[in-house]
Amino acid sequence: MKNHLLLLLPALLSLAQGPVRELKLSLPDLKTAEYGGVTEVTIPGELLLLEEEGRPQVPYARREVSLPVGFRVREVRLVQAAAPETLVGIVLPVVRHDAYREDPVPMLPGRFPDKPVRWEQTENVDGSTVLMVSAFPFHYDPAAEVGVFCRSYEFTIDGFETGVTITGIGAARADFTPGGAAAVTLGLANSGAAQAVTVEAGVFDGERRVARLAARKLTLGAADSLTLTWNTDRNTAGDFEMRVSVSDASGRVLDRDQAWLRVGRPAAAISGFRVGPDPFRRGEDVLMESRVENTGNCVLGGAGVFTVSLGGDAVAELSEEFTDLKPGQARTLRRSWSTESTKPGAVYEVAALARFEGGATLAERTELSTNARPSAEFTVSPDTTAAGGPVRFDASGSADPDGRIVRFHWEFGDGGEGQGVNVNHTYPEAGEFIVTLTVTDDGGRTASAEKTVLVGE
Repeated sequence: MKNHLLLLLPALLSLAQGPVRELKLSLPDLKTAEYGGVTEVTIPGELLLLEEEGRPQVPYARREVSLPVGFRVREVRLVQAAAPETLVGIVLPVVRHDAYREDPVPMLPGRFPDKPVRWEQTENVDGSTVLMVSAFPFHYDPAAEVGVFCRSYEFTIDGFETGVTITGIGAARADFTPGGAAAVTLGLANSGAAQAVTVEAGVFDGERRVARLAARKLTLGAADSLTLTWNTDRNTAGDFEMRVSVSDASGRVLDRDQAWLRVGRPAAAISGFRVGPDPFRRGEDVLMESRVENTGNCVLGGAGVFTVSLGGDAVAELSEEFTDLKPGQARTLRRSWSTESTKPGAVYEVAALARFEGGATLAERTELSTNARPSAEFTVSPDTTAAGGPVRFDASGSADPDGRIVRFHWEFGDGGEGQGVNVNHTYPEAGEFIVTLTVTDDGGRTASAEKTVLVGE
């Protein structure tokens, strides 16, 4: 098919004032380009509709319309369109969200888009609103390989003036306990005469409504507030949206808003982490064990994960799933790791954590090897001294069960450091100092010990 000539006409948007407003949209000609049997159709200066995978890539126009304080839109209606232009025998590219997907994305059947316009109204801080209008001037039928384009449209914005607004809406707490009441506080204002209004609310999980609250009727003066309560189920957990609308006596929606509710606070902690034997003999299984505790307020499911690493690289990851872990309960998880392919003398790090809905615990870590860990022991003489007096440190009680210690490193707590089995140190000022000894054996494993030295005036 031959490409259309590009006619660069400006996109025109006009808005007539009054309770019923007219919106006119004029667009430039289509631009088409063919690539390997596929035709790309665009409108210069406009957007492509890419929201739904499997749909054809079609152009559309989006405009913002500023509306005054108190103007509520009931409907945006198409009242007139230009004579359609038809493109026959075209195959449009299909929308795909995963660029790395290898298999082709099939085109969904049916004329698309299936409506000429979509709109939503959002409120600014000053009470004025913005009407976002998405017009769909190009429609495509994949079965017939036919596209239809209208260059100009006229819409009516049907609305009315109201002095009733929702001034504030928000959940009473950051999260609610499953099985309890989830409350939302709603503030209302009225700039006109007192009138009867109805407050309606529903709770939604995505687009699925999970609860409808009883309607509340009241006579609204200048301002009022009320609490809307959703009685949750004990097995309910997740993020939900409470959508609220305020209507007058004739059923006209005067204002609407929404608040997010979090039901359940998923949280967990790892304790009792043990790994053994340490040291291990190559070929034997090492038992890894941790205790996951539900520290939140909703039932948890997830998995305990054990990761074995060498030099920062993971060599094994083992997991055990858990379900129906109630608040305050704990469960012990165990997995075995085969050491058949381990390196003699290498020091392996083992980390344990629990993954669950909403996140993961902090990891607990330890290490093990075929090389036994040394022990660090030292004495201080004297353990209490005056500033300026020498203090002697003796690490001869340290030992390595399967080799020898090759390094003794001291940190004296005042910024000073030392090396060797026996060292002396002088503290020039009084204070309380924590001394740390770290020993390293001939296989590279370490151990540490701490003691406190009191230095007087």
